[in-house]
Amino acid sequence: PDSFSDGGKYNKKSSTFKHINYLIKKGCDIIDIGGESTRPGANDICKLAEWKRIKKTLEKTKKLNKFISLDTRKSWIMERGINIVSNGTENHLMLVDLIGKSYTGTDADNAMSAAFITVNKNAVPNDPRSPFVTSGLRVGTPAITTRGFKESETIQLTHWMADILDSLEKGSSETVIPEVKEKVLDICSRYPVYQ
Repeated sequence: PDSFSDGGKYNKKSSTFKHINYLIKKGCDIIDIGGESTRPGANDICKLAEWKRIKKTLEKTKKLNKFISLDTRKSWIMERGINIVSNGTENHLMLVDLIGKSYTGTDADNAMSAAFITVNKNAVPNDPRSPFVTSGLRVGTPAITTRGFKESETIQLTHWMADILDSLEKGSSETVIPEVKEKVLDICSRYPVYQ
């Protein structure tokens, strides 16, 4: 759950850090500092205003050596032109909408698997394709947080996934998938599941 879904109770920096310290003392392993509200009907705000609002909290929280979760509609995958069904990354799961793409959810799932990225084909609302083929892709973050990925590694992975989807559109997947697979193997060797 969002530790700051509080109706604005922790909008002041002093109360925010006090609450963060309280959560850590209670054994919290992941600090969710919120971000732009991703609730249905929430107002969209510009990226610069969002960054100014959370920058100091992020910087100070990073020093605590805890995982930081930041929900925002300004997801890197969306900036690459990939549609997310909920119009944002509200939790640890995302449903990617591939309706209108030249490739299917099955194609995307197979391409990601070939690069050692685990996702699942998934139907999306008003999906014109069969549930056995689909126009969607379900993406989750539990495996990468288990490995210890931080923000920079997550952004890298997101770009690699978008590179694969772009390559399916452009017909260059035979070149792109092996390149991404090599990067995935490298990052996974640096962030093993068991140490």
